[in-house]
Amino acid sequence: TLKISQSISDADIEISVNDGGSTLTALRFDASDSARVRVPNDNQRLSIGAGNDLSMRHNGSNSFIENITGHFFLDNLSHGSKMQFATEDSSGTKAYVLNITGDNHRVGIGATSPSTKLEIKDTRPVLRITDDSSGTADTAIGTIEFYSEDTSGNYPAVGASIKAMTESSFGSGHGLAFLTNADSASPTERMRIDEQGNVGIGTTTPTSELTVEGD
Repeated sequence: TLKISQSISDADIEISVNDGGSTLTALRFDASDSARVRVPNDNQRLSIGAGNDLSMRHNGSNSFIENITGHFFLDNLSHGSKMQFATEDSSGTKAYVLNITGDNHRVGIGATSPSTKLEIKDTRPVLRITDDSSGTADTAIGTIEFYSEDTSGNYPAVGASIKAMTESSFGSGHGLAFLTNADSASPTERMRIDEQGNVGIGTTTPTSELTVEGD
């Protein structure tokens, strides 16, 4: 057994190296802070792996955990326990903004105990889907899909979807398209609400408040 000890009260242990003529403290054991282990220099990396695959560092302003090989896993193996991610606002108030439950693997954003697979909690919360492309007529700027993994017929497939559609070539007018699937490889549009609020059933271009085409 190799034992390194310091018997003087509150006296630290330091491990130093010579970097091109400059002496650097590579590691410090802070005796006055419950033997806190410190990597004391900005931009000094704590690395793990034969190829320095996983590193942790602080650059003086921000902190980084960097993985350069393979997937990156964060595992909480305490049965039934949560994973919680917190931030502080400008006044120093800490809030757990992302919570993943252990027993049922639910995700809460602002909800510490989510009651569904994904729950977003706030005062009058807003969920936004942002399209960063230029507007093109009759293309979707965002889609919500309902996918079924059933293997009968033409499934698995998207069973239904709702699309926010660009109605003009300038990208300044938008409507909603509602699609359903009658056992096909992909759903078909059944109803459109255009940029003026006109409703079309069986048509993508309603000409009045309600336009119905087909049988």
